Amino acid sequence: MFTRTILPLMVAASLLTGCGSPTEPASSPSLFVVPAHFPVPLRLGVEALCTPERVALGRALFYDEILSRDYTVSCASCHQQDYAFTQHGHRVSHGVDDRLGTRNSQPLQNLAWQPTFLWDGGINDLDLFPPLPISNPVEMDLSMDSALMRLRQSPRYRALFRAAEGDDSISTSRMLKAFSAFMLTMVSASSPYDEAVVGRTQRTPSQTRGHTLFQQHCASCHTPPLFTDHTFRNTGLMPSDVNDLGRASVTLDPRDAYAFKVPSLRNVEVTGPYGHDGRYRTVREAVAHYRDNVATIPGVDPAVSNGILLRDSDIDDIVEFLRTLTDKSFLTKRELGPP
Repeated sequence: MFTRTILPLMVAASLLTGCGSPTEPASSPSLFVVPAHFPVPLRLGVEALCTPERVALGRALFYDEILSRDYTVSCASCHQQDYAFTQHGHRVSHGVDDRLGTRNSQPLQNLAWQPTFLWDGGINDLDLFPPLPISNPVEMDLSMDSALMRLRQSPRYRALFRAAEGDDSISTSRMLKAFSAFMLTMVSASSPYDEAVVGRTQRTPSQTRGHTLFQQHCASCHTPPLFTDHTFRNTGLMPSDVNDLGRASVTLDPRDAYAFKVPSLRNVEVTGPYGHDGRYRTVREAVAHYRDNVATIPGVDPAVSNGILLRDSDIDDIVEFLRTLTDKSFLTKRELGPP
């Protein structure tokens, strides 16, 4: 969803506006549950953060166009639930005035287990995530000060903040905490793959072959159960005219040039197009890249630098296995949709 990250410290500094020590309301049951076969979340205190009232506030903010300059774009515009919170059909993000970004919108799922965010990992705290699209000129194009002013003028939001935080004071820190609370409830862990793991279903022969091939060729980077190892890899995608340097734009280390975050493959069937710039239309094309299109550029990951030897039938089987990662309950869960 975002163009390349510049000076994350500027975002951190903006959080000082309106920050204080808000009075916490009475504790409520958490809406965040760790799946039994998942590791311990990296985010601390998730259960305490995700109260129903705070999640409701974050959900309202996520779906509201009030946070864009011309009241036409919300976070949900680029992160649509039906498509695992990606922007379906667009290679790169589309913002206000239909302005184009330079990167494909990433899925929003299982965020409590992610150590970094964005394709380049330029953000390492989920609370610092929303200011980027809100203030980005090619996304929502609204200053944080203007966003707060609009919320403070809204009786609806004053009531939502009062329910979530105990009084109707509206600050940057409270707004971002609410965003995080809602996004952290976007947990995807109920796919046919998960059902097979716990023994409730069995894979088809093609899915079984695909799983074996996946374990041999893909799982070292796309590690179950999250189907990512959270690293940054140069997978031999030939640079486009934009010449997006990926991780190197954050670390300033030329060895990180063209390395991008390993995306989770959960719900990959519905998150196309694929790649940081959306260059591949289908899952099959994305898998075939590793056999047919790995470019000879500096820094290509040794695991793929020589290509992966796969027959057409092998690619078909891997695609069949990847379809088992589609979590239909996650894509249709009412609590994650518009309020």
